Parts: sequence; structure tokens; C-alpha cells
Amino acid sequence: MVGRPKSVTRKKQLARQEQEIAITRAINEYRAEQRKDQPTKSLRAICREVQEEYRAETGKPVVVDHMTVSRRLAGNRSSAQYMAEERAWLKSEEAEKEKFPAEGVGKNWTDRFVEKHMDELGRFWTRSLDTTRGRAVNPTTHDQWFTLLEGAMTSLGIEEDCIWAADETGFQPGGGNKERVFGPSGAKIQYQQ
Repeated sequence: MVGRPKSVTRKKQLARQEQEIAITRAINEYRAEQRKDQPTKSLRAICREVQEEYRAETGKPVVVDHMTVSRRLAGNRSSAQYMAEERAWLKSEEAEKEKFPAEGVGKNWTDRFVEKHMDELGRFWTRSLDTTRGRAVNPTTHDQWFTLLEGAMTSLGIEEDCIWAADETGFQPGGGNKERVFGPSGAKIQYQQ
């Protein structure tokens, strides 16, 4: 988004992604070179070429180290893959339990989580829901709602004494103050509940 600076962490994430793309390209080019009858380019030369081509295409400098590419060719993982697989916050068996750790999370965990998932999450200021709901209330929607409710109660066999409700918009302990909240990326407004 124009006008919104990226954090240092986000810049590092993007640089790592760019480097991974270039390394993958170097690996593919080296494998293609090795399939030839008479390979002519060394791994170093291919890495240098990929670096130069990538910079010419994107305008972004990226380092493709020949030793990193040779380790990847030998089957080693990238540090990002290692961290995701081995040092993840939750292991696969822990994720299945859906239990929050008793000791809690670190002091800056939420900030790092939001930066890591900034493509899916956005920060918003909340807005009171009263005015929006007030605009939606009219006799037509009111009648349709109660017709729908009556039909659902009849078809599902729900008795009247099992129905209860509270209007959460009529009472706001915080006085409807604005708060900073997280929500799905791309949404414009998050309403207070």
C-alpha cells in the first residue's frame, strides 16, 4: 500500500522471499545444465548469472551464494523451512490438542504474529454499531425477521420458553470508545460488539 512504510521485520521477510525465488531458479538452472551431455557452466557461474538476471528483471539486488545452492542440491532445507518444521510454535501433535500453553506466550509474540501474517490480518479502529443497525431497522425487515423466526421454531420444534435474547448494542460498558483491533485484511471497518 502506498504511503504505509514496512517494518524492518517485514522488509527482511520480503528480502528472504526474493532470495528464495532466486535460489530456486539457480537450482533449476544447475540441474538443467547437468542434464546436458557436456555441462559447460559451473555452479558459481550459474549463481552469478541468476543474480544478475534477477536484478535486471526486478531491480532488486539479491545474493545467491553457490555454497547455499550446493547444500540445497544435496537435500538440505532452508532456514525458513527448518524453522517452520522443527521450531514452530506448535508442533503438529500440539496443534491437534487445541490447548493454549499454561505459561502463556512471550511479551512481543502478538506483534511478531501480526507481522508474520500481515497479508491476512489488518489493523482497524472500531466503530459503534448503533447507527448502522439503526439504519437497517424498518417495518419490512422487522416483519421478515419474525416470519423467519416463527418458521424456524415451528420446523425445529423449539418452544417459546427456550428463546431468550439481549440487545448487545443497547449497552456498551466502554461507552462505545474507539479501540484498535485486528481483523481480516481488506475489510474497511470492524464494529464494536
